[in-house]
Amino acid sequence: DVPGDNSGDSRSIEPHTSGEQQHWQRDPVFWFEDGTAVLIAGGVGFRIYRGVLADRLPVFRNIFPGAQSPHRESSGGGSSWSCPEVYLSDSPEALRELLQVLRPAADSSLFAAEHPTYERIAACIRLGHNYQITSIVSQALSYLRRFYTPDFDAVEQIDQLVPHKFTFALCCTLRAHELVDGFALPDGSREVLSSADLALCVQANRALVHEHVALVFHVFKPEAAPGCTGRGACVEGMRKLLSEHGDRVLSFTTPLPFAKWRFVTDLQRSVVCPACFLLLKKREEDQRQEIWNKLPALIGITVER
Repeated sequence: DVPGDNSGDSRSIEPHTSGEQQHWQRDPVFWFEDGTAVLIAGGVGFRIYRGVLADRLPVFRNIFPGAQSPHRESSGGGSSWSCPEVYLSDSPEALRELLQVLRPAADSSLFAAEHPTYERIAACIRLGHNYQITSIVSQALSYLRRFYTPDFDAVEQIDQLVPHKFTFALCCTLRAHELVDGFALPDGSREVLSSADLALCVQANRALVHEHVALVFHVFKPEAAPGCTGRGACVEGMRKLLSEHGDRVLSFTTPLPFAKWRFVTDLQRSVVCPACFLLLKKREEDQRQEIWNKLPALIGITVER
């Protein structure tokens, strides 16, 4: 879930019904001189086309009729104009991101040709929920699922993960001050975890480190494969490999569940016989799969199926 979701909450929309003039500045991107409505968020006005907006955001259809249309002076002075004004509780940055993907020329697949920013995906999900734009919410979530999939084999093939800000599992890998301080948004505010989510990350960090340490001890457990041809040398080799990893403790005390490196590599073929080498590889793959399967429980969340 993206923090701040007020799904279906129309309280964030308020038509301008008072007689007093409220001051705001024009958005440099979304200000059309022939626009027929103004959305105002965080002191920034967006002059857009009322019919187009109501078509893409049905929740606005009942909002515009109740909005007043105060007279405003044109940018060049002299003439005046009048449009319904609607005040929103969203940030201007988030609204700008949403309007960008709502452009009439926008492709039906919003995220097909590029890796969108965190800000754009978050705006699509948050505001999409608020304003009941199910198609945009679905496309944003579908994009995220390309990278954060329940399929362990698919994750193994992913070369690049989208920003860690979206997942508890990757948040668990952040340093303590990053977890506590959060990160800055374009409007100068900060996105931070709630105290409950912060507790989940701390708890999950410990659990994931424990699982990875247990993985190493299980993989290099000094027990030879049934078809071992190395006799006692393979058992001794496994003890040696375990000892070497003990000397590099930081290499396996990671909470990262998507780590691509392997503890069993081709460099270790000379340490054990072929049968024991295959056993080591299978142990590691089995343990990684088991950690992946337990990931929701380790983090402390319930995944809806």
